[in-house]
Amino acid sequence: MTAPEPITMLADAIAARFPGTQAVIFYGAAHRRDPSSGLPDFYAVVAGYPQAHRTRLAALANALLPPNVYHLTAGGRRAKVAVVSTRHFQRDCGPHARDISLLARMAQPVRVVRCTPAFEPWLRAGLAHAQRTLLAHTLPLLPPDTPPSAVWENALARSYGCELRAESSGRASAIIAADPMHFAATPAVPLPSAATARRWWRRMRRRGKLFSVLRLLKASFTYTGGLDYLADKISRHSGATVIIRPWMRRVPMLAGLILAPRLWLQGAIR
Repeated sequence: MTAPEPITMLADAIAARFPGTQAVIFYGAAHRRDPSSGLPDFYAVVAGYPQAHRTRLAALANALLPPNVYHLTAGGRRAKVAVVSTRHFQRDCGPHARDISLLARMAQPVRVVRCTPAFEPWLRAGLAHAQRTLLAHTLPLLPPDTPPSAVWENALARSYGCELRAESSGRASAIIAADPMHFAATPAVPLPSAATARRWWRRMRRRGKLFSVLRLLKASFTYTGGLDYLADKISRHSGATVIIRPWMRRVPMLAGLILAPRLWLQGAIR
């Protein structure tokens, strides 16, 4: 299916902004609903960080804690772009993922807007591995006769618990309802033991919470307007009011350190 023109324009701008882009993947809330509204989310999969970034600091930050996240504007539309290398994409879509962030998003419906012929087989394999990995570590924890939609709902809900997410309790159900065909089956996958699956989820939760905080702090260097984006997203998804004071924009790292625990105690993020 061809992407709408505003989305293809953004994908072209992303590829031009980050040299060595191998694929541009459209995902998230705007993908599920109306691509012409809201803030579209993209992943830019790049050949390497030094080539993709304008500064060594940005490349280093991306290598140490992928992805880097940026705002980009093209054709009058803004987008949020997460940059990850081909190596990190392949690793983090499979059972050896460092945390749940990329894997959970790629297991959901996405649209590949741009992809080089050389990387396409790796991209398709990565998307399939993400689904299989998420299911393989969820199925052993559920009764054998659990319907596919309930398996996926459980898997997505568990993935939210591994991040500092501002998601309502019905978020997983809404995602499944938006594209029921994508979640209509559970592919046959080799299953670990229930004990192994529980350990895997505990590890993902431990790492995911830590990496979520670290990425929030890193965004103060790489993501212009990151605090305002965070406030808007939390307000939309949780209903909580997040006030960004003028001083916070001057010292976003300190603001992030103050806001994160406060929002967690309020229940705005979990």
